[in-house]
Amino acid sequence: MSTYGSGNVLSTYSGPNIYTVTQAPAGSTLPPSSHLAALGVDIKSQRAIGFSFGPVTLSGYVDTTNYGLGVEIGLFGISLGNFYGNVKEGLVISIDIRAAKGEVRLYLKGNGVWVKIQLTPIWGGEINADEKLFAL
Repeated sequence: MSTYGSGNVLSTYSGPNIYTVTQAPAGSTLPPSSHLAALGVDIKSQRAIGFSFGPVTLSGYVDTTNYGLGVEIGLFGISLGNFYGNVKEGLVISIDIRAAKGEVRLYLKGNGVWVKIQLTPIWGGEINADEKLFAL
């Protein structure tokens, strides 16, 4: 299950032959801990995810009691959305946008939560990482 969120790109007319293109500020759209607590979720069992590698950013959480996870992925400063799954089973987000193609994978290896990034930007080259985020 996922929800879509993105940084809106806005174009405005500033005058004769002049336009301004801006991007709306990004902000996490994952439910804050206070909302999760109100729903009866034990927020003490959540470990925060905060990771960046090149143009990729991850923010979210892993629930240590049931291995559930929620993560927002940003690429080149634009939110690709929120994604939910189970780190024990692995969560894979395939990316096929104009700027880059590839995938981001969150998974459990031993007692650690890992992220594997494999992306090919439009200008060529590769972005590859396989990093341990933290131990459970």
